[in-house]
Amino acid sequence: MNDFLKKIIEKTPQIILVIIILVIYFVFKQNLLLKEIQSNLKDNWSFFREQQLKEKEELKNQLALLREELIRYKAQQEGRDQMLSSILAQNQKPINNQENYLKEIDQLTSTLSANIDIKGIVKLKKNWQQAEVYETNRASAKILGKIVQGKLYFVYDKAPNWYKIEYENGQWGWVQTSLVEEL
Repeated sequence: MNDFLKKIIEKTPQIILVIIILVIYFVFKQNLLLKEIQSNLKDNWSFFREQQLKEKEELKNQLALLREELIRYKAQQEGRDQMLSSILAQNQKPINNQENYLKEIDQLTSTLSANIDIKGIVKLKKNWQQAEVYETNRASAKILGKIVQGKLYFVYDKAPNWYKIEYENGQWGWVQTSLVEEL
């Protein structure tokens, strides 16, 4: 037993040196790991901040487009109101039977309101820059025009796999539902 203690005492400086080296290694390794974690957190924070800014900008753009479409819709509505006024002015008759006259007005307004019945709003999906608008709800129909990315369109009628939209001011056509998303 005495020999064993002598050997340990002789090797103590070496054992202490190995222990010190191991402690320094583990502290250094832990420091590197912490720096890596800190770097990853900074990268993730930057990424999420960029995403948040992009989404905020996209939302601003969508709101601006919606505002533009609402202004256009209001102008169309005012135009239709003027059209109704002119139709009523053209159809002025002496009021013999007030009840018949009121029925005629109801028929005219229901005809006009049927033409402006909006069933929704759509826009092109992100993976499309433009899409064709057809005369009828068939892909073999005559192509009337195109719709473009970043613009909103009012839906006036729906059919299986098709929306009837106003693609230009006062011009309507059909677009495939697979190319647009409803808002």
